[in-house]
Amino acid sequence: MKKYTVDPKTAAYSDSIEITEPTDTNHADNINQAPKQLMANTAENHRRIIAIENRKVQAVYDTTDGGLNFIVKED
Repeated sequence: MKKYTVDPKTAAYSDSIEITEPTDTNHADNINQAPKQLMANTAENHRRIIAIENRKVQAVYDTTDGGLNFIVKED
């Protein structure tokens, strides 16, 4: 087996993935397609989370009162 690494700069999120079917061959290109897309999804989600964390203003749901609180980060 070999390592597979997703380039986070080019990773693209997809709402769907290809999965193998009984009629597909068990060739690595078929079997690896779904895990590769899931890795790309994870990398893109991580990039988006970091972007949100780095914003100066964040909106946060307050579970105690059901309100929306805004956090302003100081430089």
